[in-house]
Amino acid sequence: MNNILSPACIIFDGEDKPYFPGDTVTGVIAINLLKTEDARFLKLIWIGKAHTGWLTSVDSSCTKRFMEDYCYLWMSEDGLNKMPAGSYTFPFSFKLLDTFPPSFRGDSGYIKYKVKVELDRPKNFNLGVEKMFTVSKKVEISPDILEKGLKFREEKMIIGRIFNKGLVEVLVSKIL
Repeated sequence: MNNILSPACIIFDGEDKPYFPGDTVTGVIAINLLKTEDARFLKLIWIGKAHTGWLTSVDSSCTKRFMEDYCYLWMSEDGLNKMPAGSYTFPFSFKLLDTFPPSFRGDSGYIKYKVKVELDRPKNFNLGVEKMFTVSKKVEISPDILEKGLKFREEKMIIGRIFNKGLVEVLVSKIL
């Protein structure tokens, strides 16, 4: 097994923090080659996509990529298609548009964002690895609401059938 690329080689600045629409995603790709590798290029791809799907009598689904771009981190310049052994660090950055939706996962779909690194090898299978990142929604709270204090309420709707006597709807509320 060749471990040239692993999710650990993709390092986001602020690793566990979400990004927001309009932010610039930054980080580095760090790889360590123990030996010279046959390679034409190392490419960084960033993707944002929405997918919906459900199963009725027919499989219905749709995938929409609203963000997809790439850049070359390294290219063989001498025509020999060799990437010399050694440690490499490639910084990257790209901007999220203000209109991008937040990350989401539900029963019938998802919105996800990821960065993918691909090593193109002319005499072998290409190597690739990807890592997800989160885009969160910006929430603006006006100062007058902050002065009054916030009260949150958790609600859960339960719909079910009890003893086959019909549907029962229950709304449970709890002020936190």
